[in-house]
Amino acid sequence: MQVACHVFSKTRWGLDITQMRMMLVLAECKSMTTTAKKLHVSQPALTYQLKVIENELGFKVFNRTRTGTSLTAEGAFLHETVKKIVDDYDETAHKELLAEEDAIDRMTDRLSRYTMELLPHLQNEYHVRILDQYYKVITEFEQLGDHAVSIANNAADLAKHHAAYTTNARQELR
Repeated sequence: MQVACHVFSKTRWGLDITQMRMMLVLAECKSMTTTAKKLHVSQPALTYQLKVIENELGFKVFNRTRTGTSLTAEGAFLHETVKKIVDDYDETAHKELLAEEDAIDRMTDRLSRYTMELLPHLQNEYHVRILDQYYKVITEFEQLGDHAVSIANNAADLAKHHAAYTTNARQELR
């Protein structure tokens, strides 16, 4: 199920949510290698994305050295804004997901209620058909004579067992 949270898909800077998340992870990890592993991307792909971000913004976000990365002054200011945007995005996505789950729950409840209302009508119709067939069989047996009486008794026993089974099934549904 895809959450349709497109409010923050691109910021006024032209960054998407994935790029913003990457910036937050890099600021937290302070290492290109660790960040690449955590995001399941190659280090060159991460470096490329960072260059794209910095070109889009027009300033350097991270200082990169052999020992790691750190936020520039502009990057530190941007970090707080990006964190707020990502948190708002996640909160909105979570609310939309909950709303979708709630809608599914309501629909399931309505379907269950409809089924429970319809089921007795279907059962009654089924019983009427069974009784009609039963009476047709009895009538035919009466025409056949004494031998038919014992067969009819067996059919009655079967009908009783069927009625008990149906009653038990109804009780289990409740």
